[in-house]
Amino acid sequence: AVQRIHEWKASFGSTAITVLMAFFTSNPDYQTQTARKAFADDQLEDSCFIYENPESEDNPGAFLSEYFLRTFATHLNAIVGHEKVETLDCGIMSFDTALALTAAAVSHVFSSDLFLTSFSG
Repeated sequence: AVQRIHEWKASFGSTAITVLMAFFTSNPDYQTQTARKAFADDQLEDSCFIYENPESEDNPGAFLSEYFLRTFATHLNAIVGHEKVETLDCGIMSFDTALALTAAAVSHVFSSDLFLTSFSG
């Protein structure tokens, strides 16, 4: 069970890397390291990467950005067909933990100079 939980947690990071690599390589505006870094810095400011429309004060769409949803889908795919468990001895809770891991994974990738400079578009 502990190994399965570790795999579940690790999948957030690998998915965030894949999602953001696909985004950067498919968008001609972010083909340079400088452009990717500027975009990442902008997304990290006030955690904009979480919101669908961070500029909107009325309805920013928390947890609805493309990167966030695609990374969070990892959790949904992992739990399909499994029985809901309210709490486990290891302290993992349901969606709250998955949302937090998603935010941490996307933030970590946007913060990684190594990631932002390690591939070419």
